[in-house]
Amino acid sequence: TMDTCKRNIIERMGGSSYFDVTVYQMCERILEDSRLRKYFGQCHLDDLFDMQRVVMDLAIRDFGDDEETKQKVYDRAVLQHYRLFQLGLDVKHFDILKSHLIASLQDAWCDADVMEDLLDLYESLRTMLYRNGGHFTLSVENEDNSEDFELPLKTGKSRRNSSQTEDVSKGADAEQTRGNTMLKVIRQLSGENLL
Repeated sequence: TMDTCKRNIIERMGGSSYFDVTVYQMCERILEDSRLRKYFGQCHLDDLFDMQRVVMDLAIRDFGDDEETKQKVYDRAVLQHYRLFQLGLDVKHFDILKSHLIASLQDAWCDADVMEDLLDLYESLRTMLYRNGGHFTLSVENEDNSEDFELPLKTGKSRRNSSQTEDVSKGADAEQTRGNTMLKVIRQLSGENLL
């Protein structure tokens, strides 16, 4: 059963296999784009497809009142992008990604009205994922910007003013735990491939 999607977008595109082909082609374009190599260069096409499909789901799915599922899909998208946000992927790259979606839709001879609606829905990700997701990453990022992404949250240190000394050790412990839990979730979701 297909989840209800806003403006019947998948149906109007000719069904989920047509939709998937478009997303797949978008991924191929992303991997060929030298401006995005720093972020997606290590990605396997299938993993990138899975990632972009989750992102698309976030854009086009009608979650209705189901905030819980929406949050889960959002968290999954953010976690899959976690390392990319750390590397500096942010809202500045959104238009590049969007241009690859547009090119793929044009290639698929997508009807203009369907294309317009899909791009409209996709646009919501600019703020929801690329702006907010990036902030989310910065808030749990380490002070030392080491190139070793094996454990992106390894120390759980956070930037603090010396004035905030009370509760620091407690906070650091909590952050450490949060970091470890998050790492587990990231690994689980991405099957290591994106890390």
